[in-house]
Amino acid sequence: MSDYQTLFDIHLTHDYFVDGKCPCLDFIPTDKTLSVMRNTGLLMRKSDQGLWLAYDRERQEALQLYLAEDVEGMDLVFKVYASDPQFRSYSEPFSASMQGLLYFTNRVLPSAKAKRLTLHTGKAVSSRDLVDLESEQIEGMLDRKDRLVSPVCVIRIHADKRSNPFFDKKLNARAPRFNLHFTSRKTYWKYFLQEDKTGEDIYIFDPEGRIEFESTGPDKLANGKSVSSYRSKQSIPLQQRFDFRFQLKERKNGIEKVLYRQLPFARVNQTGKEVVAQQAIAVSEIYINY
Repeated sequence: MSDYQTLFDIHLTHDYFVDGKCPCLDFIPTDKTLSVMRNTGLLMRKSDQGLWLAYDRERQEALQLYLAEDVEGMDLVFKVYASDPQFRSYSEPFSASMQGLLYFTNRVLPSAKAKRLTLHTGKAVSSRDLVDLESEQIEGMLDRKDRLVSPVCVIRIHADKRSNPFFDKKLNARAPRFNLHFTSRKTYWKYFLQEDKTGEDIYIFDPEGRIEFESTGPDKLANGKSVSSYRSKQSIPLQQRFDFRFQLKERKNGIEKVLYRQLPFARVNQTGKEVVAQQAIAVSEIYINY
């Protein structure tokens, strides 16, 4: 009977989700990696937070033959795709103007012996982890379909005779964990109000005092309808669930009246761009009763 033990796992986290997990990414091994896995008896499973890879202790000798290669060693390469079509809309560093592909590897990490290793170069996944699509680092990893719809990222886990994160000199398993942390995209929230709800005494109020809004003057929608608009002074990270209670208020003759007790939240599929003080900013557009 096979005796499987953890070789390594890849642990994903994301600020967007309430529980911090990132369940919407799927790992697809390249053809070459599939061949290595078949030849060495590796077992792959998707976990609730990423990828788990195990080896059969009865076939450990076959695995060690790959690791003993002086030059090439063993590469396990996974293309990562999002099952959520909105993933790029709420995740950094994705944008319409983003160039290149996110690429992560343990080959640049300072120590092969650590139990917990971060694959990105900064505190979280960022544009610093992008490589050009024609880069030698990802040569041969992408197929024709990936050129049309690219994966979220490519992950390459390497081991060889000199740098072996999986086993110590006595062939005891280290079972390292490779971490990837995604942060949420930040946008400025902009509310558009129908014309009969406008006026100098209309404003948006945050009872918690965390976010301030300012009037951005009268606007016209694409259909020619006149509206009034209000934009947050701070950018707000997109989240799976918000705890804000933004209210629309009116002040007349020193008396305040609540017009909307709970304004709707931003949606990840309603994001545009504006230029403010000669800088382009991402704006979540929210329309109220127009």
